[in-house]
Amino acid sequence: MTPLDVTEVIQGMSDGISPGRRMVDMRRADITPFREMTQSQLFTLILRLVRMTFHFDTCAAFFYDEKNRRLVLVESLGMPTEDSGPAFISLDEDPAIQQVVSESKAIMLNTPETAGATGAPRIRSFMAVPIILSDQVVGTLNMSSVSDQPFQDVDLQRLSVIASQAAVLVQSLRTFSELEVAEREILETVPLPLVRLDFHSESCVVNAAAKVFFNLTAEKVGMEEFLRQTRAYLDLDISKILSEVRRTAQDRGGIEVKGKGEREAIMNLTISAIASADPAAAASGAVLVFEDLTEILHAREMAERNERLAALGQLAAGVAHEIKNPLTSIKGFTQLLRKKKGDANFLDKYVALVSGEVDRLDRIVEQLLQLSRPKSAKLRKGDLREVVERVGTLVGPELGKKSVDLRVSMPPAPVEVMMDAPQIEQVILNIVLNAIESVPLRNGIIRITAEVHPNSVVLSIQDNGRGIKPEHLEKLFDPFFTTRRGGTGLGLSVSHRIVNDHNGRIFVTSEPGQGARFAVEFPAPHPPPQRTPPSSRKSRS
Repeated sequence: MTPLDVTEVIQGMSDGISPGRRMVDMRRADITPFREMTQSQLFTLILRLVRMTFHFDTCAAFFYDEKNRRLVLVESLGMPTEDSGPAFISLDEDPAIQQVVSESKAIMLNTPETAGATGAPRIRSFMAVPIILSDQVVGTLNMSSVSDQPFQDVDLQRLSVIASQAAVLVQSLRTFSELEVAEREILETVPLPLVRLDFHSESCVVNAAAKVFFNLTAEKVGMEEFLRQTRAYLDLDISKILSEVRRTAQDRGGIEVKGKGEREAIMNLTISAIASADPAAAASGAVLVFEDLTEILHAREMAERNERLAALGQLAAGVAHEIKNPLTSIKGFTQLLRKKKGDANFLDKYVALVSGEVDRLDRIVEQLLQLSRPKSAKLRKGDLREVVERVGTLVGPELGKKSVDLRVSMPPAPVEVMMDAPQIEQVILNIVLNAIESVPLRNGIIRITAEVHPNSVVLSIQDNGRGIKPEHLEKLFDPFFTTRRGGTGLGLSVSHRIVNDHNGRIFVTSEPGQGARFAVEFPAPHPPPQRTPPSSRKSRS
């Protein structure tokens, strides 16, 4: 492939050139080779196009050196090569060229002389047109001929059009160069390994961090070399992922890769596709960013470990407090037993108290076991309405003691969820018992409702009790946190654990004096796959 794919050369040269006609058409697929052109290569191409248009003996492109007031030769055709250094034209020594640069004016000179004093051919026709960028002359295109056919005005017009097109290309090349510098500066300031792949040239540009991590010797390497280094230092071959990105032009993120050997690290790889205008290739390139998560994950593990230790300390303090109270009572009555062992009333009171305190200790231990080693939930599809009905039967006596009105509103159709029915019964029972304690002695109301949504089922338990203080809401599911007299503070903790084991969630909303609402959300059960009935076969007669 040539450095620049020329798809439209100046057309209709014999008929003149309209000022708006394009000299070359650069497609998006040609941007990469164009960016890699040097200034000399660009003007070599321009002079070749000039040769297709004119008959000349010499043609040259110059850039203007404003500091030294001279034109410096960039590229030429037909001019002898000078070994003494770059050729230049001083403006102070050439009034005609000075006019081109100072006045941004194209000039054409023709002379009838055809030979010099020595008989050597002399220049008969000469043209020079300025190359203008942002209203400033940055160079010239010069052309000369010793032919008997002098240059015409149409020739000057044509050369001026080419010069204007050359100015556009020069500006584009400068812009690309500036973008490359800016891109390089950005790449170098990013501390993460960052790689830009070019699928057309099968090459990669890497920043300093990527160069060090993958042990690359240069900032620009072939794609095969880069992939070879990734296989050496990563536990994942990313070539298949890159092939997919190239084919689909779809970004990929959240790819976990681990470093090998001395580069041991846990990284998150993000691949951003660079779209291409070429229909045959969905992506022209991709940008790879390797984010090192090692320190973040270690810090997270440390925080979780500290959190577990803090929770264990809180749990131990709660256990000590809860067990100490009944043990103190038992110890006190045991010390009195020696003095009052003949007192029948005392013995009855002692037996009842010790039995109650032992039951309380047993209840605490049992709830602790449920919290620390919960029974694995055996999930089966069941009807929530049946579970709520059983809870209503169990709390009937407690409702009667406080004259609490339990109002259950459930859909007529089965409310099916995947659940371990006894465990969910325990959750609902714990919440309802707390609600009974919260509602007033008279006119207490507890409502149980269920809502079926496409992806979830929500069971709500709402009361008109005293509500929960805002500062207590965050601690509601903490072990041993309770505002109820005689409560262990483990019921809601166990309930929270059970709901989590069912892949559900539990929410609480409350305002002091306005009651509380507990909402338990279950994922909707997935319908069983429907079997396609076998197609009927027609018997052959």
